[in-house]
Amino acid sequence: MLYNRSYSAPPVEKFILDDDIELDEIQNALEYKNYYKRNKNPRLDPPKFLFSGQSSIWASEHSDLIIKTFKEKKTAVEMIDLEFPESESCSEFYGTSRTTSPVGDTSFVLLNLVQRSDSSIMIPIACSSQKTEKARTLDDIKDFYLKCGLGSSTDLSDICITVCKDQEGSRYIQGLMDTWNADQISLFFDRIVDSSFELSMNLFGNYVIQKIIPLLNESQIFSLILQFFGHIYELSLHVYGCRVVQKLIDNLRDVKSVVAELESHIPELIESPNGNHVIQRCIDKDIDKRFLLKEFEKNGVGLAQQRYGCRVLQRLFEVCSEEETWSIYLQIIKNIDILINDKYGNYVIQHFIESSNKHKDQIFSFIIKNSFDLSKDKFSSNAVEKCVNNCSKEQLESLFKEFSKVHENSRPCLYYMCIDMYANYVVQRFFDVADEELRTKAKALVKPYIKDMKCIPFTKHILSRLA
Repeated sequence: MLYNRSYSAPPVEKFILDDDIELDEIQNALEYKNYYKRNKNPRLDPPKFLFSGQSSIWASEHSDLIIKTFKEKKTAVEMIDLEFPESESCSEFYGTSRTTSPVGDTSFVLLNLVQRSDSSIMIPIACSSQKTEKARTLDDIKDFYLKCGLGSSTDLSDICITVCKDQEGSRYIQGLMDTWNADQISLFFDRIVDSSFELSMNLFGNYVIQKIIPLLNESQIFSLILQFFGHIYELSLHVYGCRVVQKLIDNLRDVKSVVAELESHIPELIESPNGNHVIQRCIDKDIDKRFLLKEFEKNGVGLAQQRYGCRVLQRLFEVCSEEETWSIYLQIIKNIDILINDKYGNYVIQHFIESSNKHKDQIFSFIIKNSFDLSKDKFSSNAVEKCVNNCSKEQLESLFKEFSKVHENSRPCLYYMCIDMYANYVVQRFFDVADEELRTKAKALVKPYIKDMKCIPFTKHILSRLA
């Protein structure tokens, strides 16, 4: 008798898509066609399974058959046609059944069997054949972790953190972030947020935190700030942590929580090679800067003489209005003779010379009046040179008058400036910016002493301009 009916796979319980399945060590045993030739009944007794609520492990006598069935590339219908050539092709069965057919509307469900380490029994687990983007996010990181031999942990948070601390791992994750959507960012962030403080102070981990901050939503930013709460000052002083704080300031609409932890440590931060960058970032931010201005009003001159304080002060003058910085400016003018000869303070004076500050003429007047002495000092000569480069025609003429004054042995100051190891740079700059009339006067002033100047190594470039 010919059979014209549906032959499905041996009965298995339905699996849910969200379960996780892995195909490992599947046994190659019986051929599918041989089984149906020996068994007239196409539906065998269902095997026992271990599902939620069950206490026994599936150890069915049909294990090998089920494994082989689901490995076949041909559909069940094709297999039936091969076994019974005289039968008509039949469509898949859609009736009520306790089994899951390998064909038809449930063909996207796959069975995966994992062998227990302590037994030869195969345990079925359920999963979707196509992993979600979220699952792939962590799987990619886990694969990198295992491939690079970074450890043997199975905890996804530990894996993510370890990869972040690795040089290549940090770069790898930063590259992944460029392709991730909001859900993937959220999934990864949840794995590392509890260790964000530790990563922020790590050589390679800090780059991951910097990269992810602009990608976070407000809720996630809040979670990050909670992790940093009480540690903002510590991070700001750290060589890597300060970069994270700067990035945080850049991306926060309200930086009050950050500033609140910094307000009582302004002098220490200004003096720090790392903290000063955080202070400068606060200056750049559109916030109330009175907490910074007050500190410079207390000790503007002292801070201007510090290696990093002079930078912060210059940035403050660039961003704040003249009215806001007026009291600090008065301190600078009052102590210009100290600052212009200071190794760091002279940079503050140079900043004013190049600025558009309407009161800078006071600085020009001081420099022109004392140009000869200032030009011979290692640090103040830089300020004089900057002054020459930014002078008006009238101011250049005033400078030349100072250069023309007689000094020792009835020789002009300009001659002594030409043979000085620092002042000669001021003279070179003067010849570069002066008009033809002033240059002619200057040449005539030192021409009688050219023979003496040729013996001095510092005059080589000046003599080339006099030729």
